Amino acid sequence: MGYRTEYYLEIYKYMGEGTPPRIEDIMIDFQSQSEDAKYALEKDGACLREWGWYDHENDMIGLSTKYPEVVFRLSGFGEECADTWADYYLNGKVQHCLATLVMLPFDPDKLQEPK
Repeated sequence: MGYRTEYYLEIYKYMGEGTPPRIEDIMIDFQSQSEDAKYALEKDGACLREWGWYDHENDMIGLSTKYPEVVFRLSGFGEECADTWADYYLNGKVQHCLATLVMLPFDPDKLQEPK
């Protein structure tokens, strides 16, 4: 079965001039090039289904090279709670950003009686 992740793709920022491309138009092109994108993402970049898209980085590098003025954000939410991340792509380059889980410190002023 493999490891599944929910993917979300969006145009994070447009660095060009004029009217930015629409994510729906980009998705038509992207899904014709990437079989995994077709199964993982809706036409608007939202998650279609959890999917094992193991080669998403190479697919996204190719997409960002094709649209060099678009900063794309591909977000992932894996099966494990700590597997949450966002990758940013611009003209063939990538920045990986892992989510950080923060546990709030104990505060005795917040103690309550059980319900």
